[in-house]
Amino acid sequence: MESQAVWHPADICEMFGISKSTLFRWEKEGKIPPSSRDEDQNRFYTVDHVAAITMLMLQRRFDRLMRNEEQPDAQEKARLLAQELSLYKFFFEGEKTGYYELSEQVDLSPMIVHRLLQEALAHRPSEQLFRDIIGLVYNKTVKNQPMGGQNDTRLPGKQTS
Repeated sequence: MESQAVWHPADICEMFGISKSTLFRWEKEGKIPPSSRDEDQNRFYTVDHVAAITMLMLQRRFDRLMRNEEQPDAQEKARLLAQELSLYKFFFEGEKTGYYELSEQVDLSPMIVHRLLQEALAHRPSEQLFRDIIGLVYNKTVKNQPMGGQNDTRLPGKQTS
């Protein structure tokens, strides 16, 4: 049996910058799954808990931004959060909708591109997920760039000085 990564409440609190009382309250309110217990009845959390907390934190940030739309950069922040939510759906929930949402974006933030490439490195080039990620990054970075400038080294046969 393969061992699964586990975290104690203090680890989770540090990871997300929340207090233990907040963590336990979210658990009690059903916002995250109940923690598991070891043989000594100490709480521990798994990757499923981390995914649920990540989603909860992203949703809370998005809701907060939508309430403060009058801020000059609120729309940009909301766009970036929407990309993070799509990335979450694609990676943690295995939903193709997350992939399609990312592919519909006009451009991807550098942070999202970085996270996509990190995920691609965790897979073999023969895997479909690897090809999907690399195709998405290519289409949103290289393919979307204007071609033909004097310093464009991507053109076949173009030499750099």
